[in-house]
Amino acid sequence: MATKSGNPLISVILPTYNRAYCIMPAIESVLRQTHEQLELIIVDDCSTDNTAQVLSAISDPRVQVIRHEHNKGAAAARNTGLAAARGELIAFQDSDDEWCVSMLERQVRRRAELGPEYQVSYCAKVVHGRDDHGNFGARYAAYVPPADRKTVEGDVLDEVFQNAIASTQTIVVSKQLLQAVGGFDETLRVGVDWELTVRLARHTKFAFIEDPLVMTRLMDDSITHRRLDSVHTIQVVMEKHRDLLGRSDELHAAKEFQIARVYQRGGQYRQAIPHLRKAISKSPADLRCWAALAISAARSVFQAG
Repeated sequence: MATKSGNPLISVILPTYNRAYCIMPAIESVLRQTHEQLELIIVDDCSTDNTAQVLSAISDPRVQVIRHEHNKGAAAARNTGLAAARGELIAFQDSDDEWCVSMLERQVRRRAELGPEYQVSYCAKVVHGRDDHGNFGARYAAYVPPADRKTVEGDVLDEVFQNAIASTQTIVVSKQLLQAVGGFDETLRVGVDWELTVRLARHTKFAFIEDPLVMTRLMDDSITHRRLDSVHTIQVVMEKHRDLLGRSDELHAAKEFQIARVYQRGGQYRQAIPHLRKAISKSPADLRCWAALAISAARSVFQAG
C-alpha cells in the first residue's frame, strides 16, 4: 500500500549488529503493523554472526537490507537508513525490542489531530530489565517517561534537555526535519537518541501517546549499560546547548549532578567531586549535591588508602 507518489508514508529504520538470535520478533512487530504504508530498512552494521542468513530468509517486499562493510555504530547505521528512506515520516526500531501492532497507526492519527506544528510524535514504553532508580535485573521494569515528568507534550525543550523522555523506538519524525537537524551524531556511543531529541525539540512541538506501545529489553550487550560513556554524551549536549544552561542555574546544577551520579554508580567517586562542586556553586541550597559530595569525598579517601 503506497502513497500517491508511489512511496510509503513511513520508513522504519532498524540498525542491527550481531543480534541474529533476537532480531526476528523486532522485525515481525514492524511488519504486522496495522498501518501498512511502510517500508522497513534494516541496516546490518557488519555483523559477524549469522545475521545475514537470518535476514536473507525474509521475503516481504517491504523489507530492504543494507550491509555496512565495516562496523560504524548504531548512529551511523541509522543515518545510512535515513539516506535510503523514501517515506515522508521516519520511525526507528531496535533489534531487541517490539512494537504493539497499532503503534504507527496511533502516532499518525495523533499527529493529524494536533497539526503541522507537531513534527515529532512519540509514545510511552515499558523497559524490562531496570527500574526508575537505576537498578538493573530481570525482575525490574519501568514505565518511560516516568509519571513525574512535568511536560511530555507540546513545547518539551526544557524537559527533554533535562531528561531523556523519548527514545528512538518510540518516535515518529518528519524526514525533512530530521535531515534539517543533521540526523544522528555519529561521534556518540550512548545517549544518541536523547541528544537528537534535544535538537529536534528546538524546532518543533512533540505529540505524546501515554499508552506504552513499545516494549524494550535491556540485554547483556545492550549499549544502555555503558554508563560511563554517557558522561561524554551529557557533556556534548551541554556544549551544544549552552544557551539552555544559561537560562537556569538550577538546570546547570542538575546536569553537573547527573554527571557526578554516573561516576558514583561506576565507582569513580574522585571523578564525581569536581562536578558536584560545580553543581553546588550553581545551586548551593540543593542538599542532594552536598550529600553526594560528602559521600564522594569519604569514599575517594578510603579508596586512596
